[in-house]
Amino acid sequence: SGGERKRCAIGMELVTNPSILFLDEPTTGLDTYTAFSVIDTLRQLAMTGRTVVATIHQPSSDIFHLFDDLLVLAQGNIVYQGPCKESVAYFGELGFPCPRYANPADHLFMRVLNDTGGLRSSVSVGEGSRANNMRDGNRVGLLASAYKDSEQRNKYEALAAEPGAGVGMKDIARRAGVGTQVLALSIRNVRNIVRHPLGMRAKFAQSLVMGLIIALIYREIGTHQVSVQGRVGSLFFISMGFMLAAFGVLGAFAMEKMIFTRETALGMYTTGSFYLTKTLTELPHNCLFPIMQMGVMYYIIGYQDKVENFFLFAVTAVLNLNCGNALGIFIAACFSDLRVTLIAAPPLILPLMIFSGFFINTDSIPVYLDWIKYLSPVNFSFRAFMKTEMADLKLTCADDELKANPSCPLTQPRCFCPVLEGEQVLRSMNLDGGMTRAEALACLCALYFAFTFLGFIVLTANVRAKNKQRAKHV
Repeated sequence: SGGERKRCAIGMELVTNPSILFLDEPTTGLDTYTAFSVIDTLRQLAMTGRTVVATIHQPSSDIFHLFDDLLVLAQGNIVYQGPCKESVAYFGELGFPCPRYANPADHLFMRVLNDTGGLRSSVSVGEGSRANNMRDGNRVGLLASAYKDSEQRNKYEALAAEPGAGVGMKDIARRAGVGTQVLALSIRNVRNIVRHPLGMRAKFAQSLVMGLIIALIYREIGTHQVSVQGRVGSLFFISMGFMLAAFGVLGAFAMEKMIFTRETALGMYTTGSFYLTKTLTELPHNCLFPIMQMGVMYYIIGYQDKVENFFLFAVTAVLNLNCGNALGIFIAACFSDLRVTLIAAPPLILPLMIFSGFFINTDSIPVYLDWIKYLSPVNFSFRAFMKTEMADLKLTCADDELKANPSCPLTQPRCFCPVLEGEQVLRSMNLDGGMTRAEALACLCALYFAFTFLGFIVLTANVRAKNKQRAKHV
């Protein structure tokens, strides 16, 4: 409800335990009872020793009397400042008596500030000049002048001039440590997952369905010559599929960033705490789901039946997906508008797939574009998958796959099998030399940390820029 949202917003402000709480029209849009409940909550906060300053819009009589002090401004002038309960008597002395059973707030705005009838009938002879001014439309000037000459103003000025005047404040508590912030944010993230499990179920279903689709397409691939194309294609498709996790992060992180921007502006936690928490809480399912997907695909497709190969496939898949996730967060952090993010993401991500070594031989890449392949998680994951699967792989030829060769006997002109080992496939794609499998996995780790660090740097820079912009308007 509206009242719950208002109280929730107030509660968010109170997380940092501020000594002074400023609120702009906290009752706007609420019904009478809910508005009273919100203001009563603020009054209870004020009774604990906290200063609460609020602007109010059309308060009821009950709400009006909940306030301790009242400041009335008109055209930039102070018309009244003092105890709320004394305001009726003050304006009554000026010739604006509040009718019995009338709402003091309505009387103040409808009669005192916007009507001259009350003064015309009540002003004394000695204040004829004020009456003339009021009739001439200088009502606000008269009220401001009356306040300047009042005992109420003199009392406040004398109080402000006293040494040590002001509200006594305890020592402001230091911000909670990083560990406390990370723990609190982690608990909140876990609770959000438990309360809203649909997102996690969708990711689970996505991993399962994608794994089944790929497995059924390349099912029982075998070791014949035709299987070479299937193995290479499936390994690239798996690499690309995990990399596409970057697109799924864009929208989700944009929503989180809105909450993050508001809460960091209130000083609830630091950028580092938020980013570390997000990284840690996403790691479990970013590791579990690719392993599950790989478990669905590996043996149905028919890759080499080796436990160590499956383990290496799982490690590569986990690193690849986490690289895509970190890259997506980095891209989302660079842009404040989700529409711009979605437009900018494809031109940034697609080149990383093109220069993976599947669509183009890495030796054929122009020199001025060669550096792109070192930023591509697909390049390193595809290389790691290929080196794992093609190592010690023995291939065979069906009768219709045999080729003619001068070494074949006359009785069997087609006896030559073109590809007998996986190493031959690696050589044909220029993947046999250079980087080893371990080096490719190390590069994936390096890219993950690099994208994560860049995302943190960009997010921190955005927060500082917004804080500077906010400070200029204060």
